[in-house]
Amino acid sequence: MQWPFLSVVERTWHSGLRSSAEALYPPDPGGAPDAVSTDLVARALGYIRRLPPTQRFLLPLLFFGVELLPLLLAPWAGRMSRRSPQARRELVTAWRDSKLFPLRSFGDAARASLQMVYLSHPSVVRHLGEYKTVRYPEDTFDMPVHDSPDMPRAQASK
Repeated sequence: MQWPFLSVVERTWHSGLRSSAEALYPPDPGGAPDAVSTDLVARALGYIRRLPPTQRFLLPLLFFGVELLPLLLAPWAGRMSRRSPQARRELVTAWRDSKLFPLRSFGDAARASLQMVYLSHPSVVRHLGEYKTVRYPEDTFDMPVHDSPDMPRAQASK
């Protein structure tokens, strides 16, 4: 039997994760993939499930804080997930630009933990024009292979 309190905590940090992803990777008119098209929330949840126990505890704690910290800073505005997408973006930007080290670290941690998952999506890799210069048989990540302009052809094939 699972404690009802734990399901509330889990829903809260899932809301924090989702609202962070939507704030940091909104739809882009320039064509960059967004949080929805890269399935960022589901992929981040899968990543968190595969972490060692300590990190598996800390990342949900981070997103639990992302969801509820706005209540401490401005209770009248509500939780992170209750705000508009624009207000979420402004809030995360304010955290990352804060002169207070704990707030700045908090915003940077949320950004870095999602950025790692976002940048590993094939559509993001294609959008950025990223490529490999050497093909490794054991590397299963689908990425184009091109010769490096800085490396002679003989070295690139090794």
